Amino acid sequence: MKLKDRFPDEVKQYWIGWYVCLGKDFETDKECNKNHADCLHHIIASQSSYDYIKGKHNESILNSCPLNNDECHIHKNLHTFAKQKYFLLRVKAILDSQGYRYKEIDREFMRKYNKYYQS
Repeated sequence: MKLKDRFPDEVKQYWIGWYVCLGKDFETDKECNKNHADCLHHIIASQSSYDYIKGKHNESILNSCPLNNDECHIHKNLHTFAKQKYFLLRVKAILDSQGYRYKEIDREFMRKYNKYYQS
């Protein structure tokens, strides 16, 4: 069975050429940062996240995270509040540092999941 890729083309296009894996070993607190990202992880995914809110806002670039599929994604429990917050804040920091201009879908995503963006 093949999983459906639910990211819009513009989100996938944005990350083309980005190879740094944003994965993290949460037990050792060590970030991966290897140059081997080969998939986009849904940070908040309907199948796994306890606080998923259905809607198109989930297609936001803010919900995408470059990871290495084998080492940092598959068979990892990445859907706790703390882990999701880590990924959401890391992706936002990268987008901010690159001057990304947030679209309405991104602002809606941040409104829906605003608890992750609070201190």
